[in-house]
Amino acid sequence: MRHREPSGFTVIELAFTVAIIAILAAIAQPSFFGISTKAKAAAEVGNVFSDLRTRLDQYQVENADYGTNQTEAGMWPGGVPSSTARTVFPLPAAWLDLKVVLSNETDLYCQYTWVTGPGNNGPTNNVIDNTVNVGPIATAQFTYVPPSTIWYYLLARCNLDNDVSVDGYYFSDSVNTTIRSTNPGR
Repeated sequence: MRHREPSGFTVIELAFTVAIIAILAAIAQPSFFGISTKAKAAAEVGNVFSDLRTRLDQYQVENADYGTNQTEAGMWPGGVPSSTARTVFPLPAAWLDLKVVLSNETDLYCQYTWVTGPGNNGPTNNVIDNTVNVGPIATAQFTYVPPSTIWYYLLARCNLDNDVSVDGYYFSDSVNTTIRSTNPGR
């Protein structure tokens, strides 16, 4: 009569397999969460930029300019961007003047603003400084040079990875509607 060996895994083999899976998960986790953080920011920025662009373009058609100029320092919602969403309400006066309606967002992770400029020729056709409203972020991060016609650019500041040493910025303008980014997070 033949005696059969028991089949199956030993405790040592199972422990070794679990250890390898844990190591692989530890390596993959930061990469996975970095991708989801970037995707969350990019989706929010895309929606808000679309809403702001629609309102700015409509305002320009109705009023022949882009309305009250904002500054890079006047981002909304206020405070410091983080991985915690903040309510957009109450909207600031400039957003109300533009009749901004955010289609998909009531809580935002990123901060937003727009900056406008008059073009090279003002209302009296005198040559003016077309770059006077361009802020330091648009200049340093995106090398923005305004066109000779009236213009605007949209700017978002995000920090979904909570790395306080660097913020991510997203940028789009009236001529190039592609959303560009710098330091979108880990």
